[in-house]
Amino acid sequence: VFGASYPAFNWSPFAAGNFIALGGITTFPFLVLNVFFARRIQDRHLLAFGTCLGTMALFTFLSLLRTGQVRYASAFMCWWAVALGFNLVSTVTMSLLSKQLPPEWNTWISMVIQYSNFSGRVSGAIWGGSGVSVGMMNYVGLEIAIVGIGILLFTFLWKDLKAKTG
Repeated sequence: VFGASYPAFNWSPFAAGNFIALGGITTFPFLVLNVFFARRIQDRHLLAFGTCLGTMALFTFLSLLRTGQVRYASAFMCWWAVALGFNLVSTVTMSLLSKQLPPEWNTWISMVIQYSNFSGRVSGAIWGGSGVSVGMMNYVGLEIAIVGIGILLFTFLWKDLKAKTG
């Protein structure tokens, strides 16, 4: 929606799909590497890294919007960093909670986490479609506010999030 309405882009749905596909292809190797590094790194550190990466990209995109300097490369790098950071974070939720909760809860909690992830993706797609209508500055601002709530939560729960690696 943003790519179609932004004057510098004026993308068709095909061009927007190519942009998204290029981002997915370029983040994929990093997500595969995560499979190997996740065994050696605590989940809470992956959570912090992914959140910081995504949040910095959101702030960068907000500054680009404010200055009117959004170009293909800058939009791509911001989108790429947001996608990579928050996809890393989404891999941590299941792993971290399965290590924290009693084993007999694992099946039900895993389903709840997956439903939560899917609900977030659907509501994110709906919210993403309304970004231009509400204004991109407001859109990105709300994204940062939601991430800020998450940062506060895991900052206060940092000691409780410590779990064995692997």
